[in-house]
Formats: sequence, C-alpha cells, structure tokens
Amino acid sequence: MEWVFFLYKYVCYNKNYLYKGGKDMSKPDIICKEFWNNERCADLFNTVLFKGKQIIKPSDLMDIDTDASSTIELPKSIESLKKARDIFKKSKLGVDFLILGIENQDEINYSMPMRIMLYDVLCYYNQVRDISSNNKKNNIKYENKAEFLSGMKKEDKINPIITLVIYYGEKPWDGATSLKEMMTPLDPDIMALVPDYKMNMLEIRNAKNYKFSNPNLELIFDISDELLKGNIDTIRNKYQTDNLSNDEVRFIGYITKSKNFMNSRKGNVTMCEALQKWEDQTFERGKAEGEAEGKAEGEAKAKTEMVINLLDILDDKTLSIKSGLPLEQIQKLRKENTD
Repeated sequence: MEWVFFLYKYVCYNKNYLYKGGKDMSKPDIICKEFWNNERCADLFNTVLFKGKQIIKPSDLMDIDTDASSTIELPKSIESLKKARDIFKKSKLGVDFLILGIENQDEINYSMPMRIMLYDVLCYYNQVRDISSNNKKNNIKYENKAEFLSGMKKEDKINPIITLVIYYGEKPWDGATSLKEMMTPLDPDIMALVPDYKMNMLEIRNAKNYKFSNPNLELIFDISDELLKGNIDTIRNKYQTDNLSNDEVRFIGYITKSKNFMNSRKGNVTMCEALQKWEDQTFERGKAEGEAEGKAEGEAKAKTEMVINLLDILDDKTLSIKSGLPLEQIQKLRKENTD
C-alpha cells in the first residue's frame, strides 16, 4: 500500500475548502448535507448516471460516516491518512450495498481524477481492513495460507463505490475526466495495458440537459449558474414567481457563496424576494469597497468605480436606483467599459 501513501501526500492537501477564515467552518458543509437528502440524492444519481432508470430508491438510502481516513502500515512506518467525503451514503440492493459519494468542486482542478481515485481507494482499503478485523474478532477459520495472509475468506466481498463530482464553477471544465487523460500519451499498445479510472461529473452549467424527477433540482442549478454569470434579468424573467424552500435558498447560497442566502431563515420564499436580498447584499458590498477605495477622490468618483465593478453583475436600471446616478450615466459607463 506504499503507493496509496505517496499518492495521498501529493493530493490530499490541495483540496479547496470554502469560506476559510469564517467563524463557522462547518456551516457550508451542513447546508450541503441538509440539501442532499435521500430523495434528491437518488434523483441526482438516477438522472445523471443511470439515464433516468430508477436504480437508486430513496427508501433504500442511508447516511454513512463521511470520514474516509485510514492508517496505512508501511514497511518502516505507520501513516495516518485523513480524508472526509462531502456526501457519503449507501444504498441497499437486495442483500448487498452500493456506496455513493458526492464531491463538491467550485474550481477547476487538473489532478481531480487522481484525487477521486485516491478517495475511492481509501474507502475500498477501509472495507478490506474491516473485513479482516471482523474475521479476526469472530475467530473465522481460514482454509489456507492465501486466506490467512489476506485476512479475507475467498468468498468475502467489498461493496462498489460510485463517486459523482458536482462542478459549480463559472468556467467550463477543461480538465481531465479520467486518469489516462492526465498521462503522457505513449504507444497505443502500452496505453492499452494501463488501467484507467473514470471520473463521473456533473457541471451545473449543463444541468439543463437532464430531466430530473424533482423539477426544483434543475431550477436550483439553473438559478445558481445564472447568478454566477450575473444574469439577473434572466432569473427575474424566468423564475420570479417560483417558490423555494429554506434549504433550497441556502443551497443556492452555498453554490454562489452568498452569505445572505446561506443565512436564510424564512420559510418558503419566491425567487423575486430572494433575488432582492441578493441584489441588496451585492450592492452594499460593492458600495463599501468603492467608498473605502474612493474616499480621497470624493464620493462621486467612488460611486462611479463602484458601478463599474458591478457592471457584470447588475443591470443598468438596478445600478441607477442603487447608486443614485442617472440611467444615462450608467449606460455611458457600460459602453465605455465594454467596448
């Protein structure tokens, strides 16, 4: 298992955690776990990976420990490897189990296929370790030397793992989606013998291509994607009357990093209400930044700089109302800064 340790050393500390420096580091994770309940999780996997076939049933899903840490015994040392999965569930399939994992990604990472492979391998390793431990605990008799050295009976089996990466980034994913894509292409006869590891991925920008059983899943992905792109008018025109539950609003905040959305405590709200809060928060943040930078040059210049910084986020009418500048001036600024 030495290779597991060296792979781990290379990638495990490169994962981007959201909201570093915040007082409540666990809150985004809690929002994510609350959103991906059994119904939504089953719908996600059935739609994206099983092409609509109802393979995963919500009633058969149960949460399992997200801690995938393990202790690897090397010839000269014992190494502890720490890794927590974002979402981890298992699904009953008859008398057997399928393990499902979700990894959230908001930035492109060119080592992602290897990282996912490593996360899955650690989980497989833990299963083998647990089988060996249980066999020893229950005084299972091994039939031959191979079973004794393995710590497993020939008929002992591990449960398969399927991991789905959800990419929330604004830019299209241009990284590898399999281990082989990360490799230098050698002679085809050589590459044919190199094992591959495929990474399953959903880009929220492409979520509209799927037909989810829960229509709000597509709605949430689309709203989040449009928010990240700054297409406020598109959201207002398409979704202003749609009702969203509290956990749905919070999850949109998780994706878009909007603290105002994440702190939502109201019950069901329309997208129009939620959007107004988002605009107010965005404007106030921009206003504070603009005023801090423009004190020396006067309030007028500070307002102008603030508006320029928000051109890609808010529409002209909203900028005019929030800043107090004439609509004609806003339109002029947009023309000067987009040509």
